[in-house]
Amino acid sequence: MPLRNKSFNEEGSESCNFLDQTSPRFSRPRQKWKRVAMSTLDKIEHFISSLNELPEKSKLCMYHFKFAPHILYITIGLYFCVALFRPDPSNNIISTNESFGLVKIQDREWQRLKETYSNVEQHTYDKLMFIDEPNVWYQYNYPTEFTCPDPHKIGQTKDSNNDYDGFLGDGKWVCNPENMIENIQKRTERTVWQKTREIFGHKYRDKNGCLIYSIGVNARHIGFETGMQRMLSSKAEKMKGIRHKKGVPFCEIHVFDPAGYNSELVIGDGISYHNWGVVSSARSSIGDVPSVKDREVDGHFKSFQETIRHLGHEGRVVDVMKVDCKMCEWGIYDDWFDHDLDHADEEIPESKRTKLSKINQVLVEVHGTPEEYVNDFFERMKDENYVIFHKDSDTQNFQGTSQDYAFVKMSDEFFTVDN
Repeated sequence: MPLRNKSFNEEGSESCNFLDQTSPRFSRPRQKWKRVAMSTLDKIEHFISSLNELPEKSKLCMYHFKFAPHILYITIGLYFCVALFRPDPSNNIISTNESFGLVKIQDREWQRLKETYSNVEQHTYDKLMFIDEPNVWYQYNYPTEFTCPDPHKIGQTKDSNNDYDGFLGDGKWVCNPENMIENIQKRTERTVWQKTREIFGHKYRDKNGCLIYSIGVNARHIGFETGMQRMLSSKAEKMKGIRHKKGVPFCEIHVFDPAGYNSELVIGDGISYHNWGVVSSARSSIGDVPSVKDREVDGHFKSFQETIRHLGHEGRVVDVMKVDCKMCEWGIYDDWFDHDLDHADEEIPESKRTKLSKINQVLVEVHGTPEEYVNDFFERMKDENYVIFHKDSDTQNFQGTSQDYAFVKMSDEFFTVDN
């Protein structure tokens, strides 16, 4: 009694389509299910044919189980139908590519996020209206425009004992830290030859490993930096497939502040404090914030470009950059990028090039609304393919005149919406 025949295949193709290679849902991963299904059917057919060779008494004993193969066959068929139509994990390719691996969700959900982004209005009124009233201006300009699937608020909080847990205090929002870890792992993967050399004691420097910049120490504590280190190290130790030793800091974190807080802070492993501030390479002083152009700032200040060259970080990816330096953000944001949008045809001097690969996330606290810079800052971030995934008003300390913004970088393809 053969179970696999031509008529059954035709019926199976019509019912669940798992043998039809012309189906639009058929893809290379589905061929694995087909091979497993055909192999299983062969085994069942072989089992049933072996029953015919049993002695008569054994056949009588098996009479009560004559429907068992049919039930087994139906169960297996239903299983493969369910497996065929379940969400395919390979359907997150678009989101993975367009977010540089930071967001991995189904393509349909990703398309919905893109449509939402395209429908967000940047300004409720004219962008210069209320420019002299920062607490009002920020209510009507540059809202959150992208939803991060897995945001985490990192930093010491009043109601939490953990540096990376809670929703109060001076923490910063970071998008999808677990996917950050996977991306960093891919960047640091070794070739077979490199792995062989490591076995015999050769040590490679992880030039593309986790890198975080923190410009400005907030209220004389580094809860965000400590929290990021603890959270990423803890998650990396528990995640499967991640090559990370327990007890070893996962990230290389650099903190910059000219106030000399390093003598007062407890600085953990993997965190380096640099006793200089980051200031503009071109613009003059903004308020009380100096610039490299004003050379009286001496060795306590460096430009962003000088900082990268001093640390030897050319070509690196900065995974997260936190900026909270009380007005310095208005002077340094142009230095984060290697080209001048206002003079695109002009070549930037070597001294003004950062030579960074890219900055994946920018977490910045902006202060006030200086008319000369505020709109240009947000437009520059948009031109550099950054989208706002979080906005938080500081009403407790600054009555809404300062805002925490969190940006994540996207590829050019993100800004095209498929109809």
